[in-house]
Amino acid sequence: MKHIFRITFFIFHFSFFISAPFASGDGADFDIFAELHSQHLDEPRRSPYTYSATYSPKTEFGSFGTTDIGEFTADFRILDFDYDFCRFDFWAFAHATAFFENPGMSSLPDALLETGADIGFNVRFDNGWSWEIRAAPGVYSDVVSPAFGLPLTLNSYFAVDPELSFQIGATYRHDWGNPLMLNLGLAWQPVEEIRIEAGIPKSRVTLFNNYRISPFAAFEWRNITYSMSGKDGTPKSLTFEDMTLTAGLAVSPLNTWTLTGEIGTYIHRHISAPVAENATVEMSKEPFFRFALKSEF
Repeated sequence: MKHIFRITFFIFHFSFFISAPFASGDGADFDIFAELHSQHLDEPRRSPYTYSATYSPKTEFGSFGTTDIGEFTADFRILDFDYDFCRFDFWAFAHATAFFENPGMSSLPDALLETGADIGFNVRFDNGWSWEIRAAPGVYSDVVSPAFGLPLTLNSYFAVDPELSFQIGATYRHDWGNPLMLNLGLAWQPVEEIRIEAGIPKSRVTLFNNYRISPFAAFEWRNITYSMSGKDGTPKSLTFEDMTLTAGLAVSPLNTWTLTGEIGTYIHRHISAPVAENATVEMSKEPFFRFALKSEF
């Protein structure tokens, strides 16, 4: 636990003390007016409204059995206040994972749920540095025994020029299977038609960015711990972890909404529970399909 807080403390102070002394041209003032375009902060990070559905057929749970899995997501913006040197945003989100049949595992619930708020605040300095703090209070559990969680994120960004920026940060999740997730990477748009986001836990390459038709490829690493009741033979928590590769197409017939379709595969996938033998069950790496609607209203 002490190591986790030390890492988070270091990230904050590293970004703050590098940016603060040089925030103005002569170093005498503390001018935090942001003049440099940031690929991480100024490019559209998420659509105001997003609804998606993912389907993964015939997933095997080790030696137990198989089931189809569906994921459903809704994400929408409540508030977005953007001033010269700071920004405050407030979002609501819901994500449900449903198991169409039980694969012979008494500890596996019918569905798992993440729902709550995503609240962020960032401040910029005129030398390209900026920092961001986020909190995502909500329910992270099975649907029978709702339990509260509070992931906290601290990120620092550096914009080299309007086309390239870097990110370093971490997300802390108390009592999760993996309590600390690093946020590392770069965002680069060398030409108008190509945008690259390379890092962890997410990477994405987009061709013909902001065009009517835009192909893309993506990588994502997810590690989420859900609280459970701990009764009737069920564990107190269940951790899902996977890594995915996808390729897709975004179609924007109107400026106000976009349809996306993706096909992907899992390159790593398992569930684990803190039981006596610290059981981990490997899940088969089936292909999956995802469709999403993103809109401005």
